[in-house]
Amino acid sequence: MTSIDSPALPGADGAPVAVVTGASSGIGAATARALARDGHDVVVHYRGDPDGAERVAEDVRAAGRLAATWRLDLGALNATDDFWGPLRARVDGGRPVDALVLSAGVDQRGDLATFSSTDIRRIFEINAVAPLIVMQGVPDGVARGGAVVAVSSVAARAPMTISAPYSASKAALESLVASAADWLAEREIRVNGVAPGAVATPMQTPERQELLRGSGILGEPEDIADVVLTLLSPATRWVTGQVVRASGPKIQP
Repeated sequence: MTSIDSPALPGADGAPVAVVTGASSGIGAATARALARDGHDVVVHYRGDPDGAERVAEDVRAAGRLAATWRLDLGALNATDDFWGPLRARVDGGRPVDALVLSAGVDQRGDLATFSSTDIRRIFEINAVAPLIVMQGVPDGVARGGAVVAVSSVAARAPMTISAPYSASKAALESLVASAADWLAEREIRVNGVAPGAVATPMQTPERQELLRGSGILGEPEDIADVVLTLLSPATRWVTGQVVRASGPKIQP
């Protein structure tokens, strides 16, 4: 199910346009704000938090840029046009976007044996299958010379026993980054990833955040947003197919 939640049309004044999935909170929200400060209009995607998405959109507008909010369940995608078709209605003239940030993700923790097949499929649908389906439409959906950044996790290379499906899904996402970068090279579209360590987002309980902050390994969403912005910028024009580990001053796996 989709719905148009804002009459704004990003790109109407010729500014570069970015779409950020999972942008109602956490890393996605911080990235949307950072892109606005950098001069981008932003399409703010969300699934279940319209108020959060609208707050982010208001921050984008406060930075002097255009914003549109967009509700879409990425776990329900059947074809790439299920994503790109509705997105075009939120961009002036339906033109290709200049930047795509795949930040939406879900986690669930427990003993490996306790995950149901429904749990496992839901995690993979959002974290790995949806990005692959979206990526299929990038040749037409992202402008030549544009860039894509996928938000992974250090758990992709240092799997967590209590979050095995999440770790595996992020490993799949990193493989997609490499494959898509090679596939899109002829169109001069770069694809990279960022793998955060522990970050103060809704995925971390307040108690765990306090523990991690005391250990000096808890980052803020803005720390990761700055890395995403760098990977989208011309400063990294010669970088593609890479995943940057962003885990703070203490080295994490």
